Amino acid sequence: MMRSATLLPVLFLSALLPTARPAQASPIYNGGPVMSGPNNVYFIWYGDWGSNTATTILPHFIKNLSGSSYMNILSSYDSTTGAYAAFSNQIGYGGSYFISSTQNTSTYNAVGTSLNGVPGATSSNSIDQIVTDALNAGAFAGASSANSIFDVLTSSSVTVSGFQTSFCGWHYSNNFGGNSLGTQYGFIGDPTISGCMPYGSTSPNNNPSADAMASVIAHETFETITDPIGMSWWDSISPSGGANTGGYENGDMCNFNFGSMYTAANGSLANVNLNGTNYLLQQQWLNTGGGANYTGGNCTLSLATSSPQPAPEPGMIAIMATALVGLGLARRLAPPATNPSA
Repeated sequence: MMRSATLLPVLFLSALLPTARPAQASPIYNGGPVMSGPNNVYFIWYGDWGSNTATTILPHFIKNLSGSSYMNILSSYDSTTGAYAAFSNQIGYGGSYFISSTQNTSTYNAVGTSLNGVPGATSSNSIDQIVTDALNAGAFAGASSANSIFDVLTSSSVTVSGFQTSFCGWHYSNNFGGNSLGTQYGFIGDPTISGCMPYGSTSPNNNPSADAMASVIAHETFETITDPIGMSWWDSISPSGGANTGGYENGDMCNFNFGSMYTAANGSLANVNLNGTNYLLQQQWLNTGGGANYTGGNCTLSLATSSPQPAPEPGMIAIMATALVGLGLARRLAPPATNPSA
């Protein structure tokens, strides 16, 4: 479809260190559509989740994000030229739909437990197929594709090709419903190894896998809102400052860079408290760039007041964005922290 899916990389443990890779550029507006919001996130739980507390922790996380200073970082991407409405820091949790061996089993049996993890793949065992089947079955009836994000969350009993070896999550879009923006969906897996789970035996909400997934969801949600089809907010400078190598979206700019952390009451590391609940979330890029040098900004966990970027100067960048449509996996996949040029 559009320029590549954003893969959230594995091997984030280095991002816990003070020497974590700094961003080298700043996203610029390339002229495409955005999801100004307010937006809603819907969860499609695929596989047998049983009594896993993730099914409570992650919906609660989305609700806690709404109206937060963390979500207000989006206001630094507000258009100064009137190209689109200002971003909202409000985000809703739209509900859950379960596909497993005991719920909606026809889809589960047809798709299976060995999934194609390639973003945008439309094979019968793809993430795209799961989203399409769920929506065709009437899940989330009445949800508007224009402001909805459908995340497929796979349990540890489900195998997804590339997960935990090449990526921890991604976002993409398909043409379900036939609207111009498309239907936005994402993949976030339940991690079982340290590459996608930067915790020890404890985590802020006493579920290391679910807490790791919350950070991935934050990364992909910010990118989906600001760059839903790969033609909007992304940088045009490679990490080394050379020619374009696919570009980074805003979530990639601070990929698993946690910033300052504190110790929560249960002894785990955390860095942000949302409505009384602790999380360890990646920082997000506060954008003050967008000018001729396409640099400016910093990784942060909050923004108290609106701080829009200077008017963008797309020029050839907008042309490049158009030319890159359909290139597949180069863009919306976040590269491993240990391989920033990927």
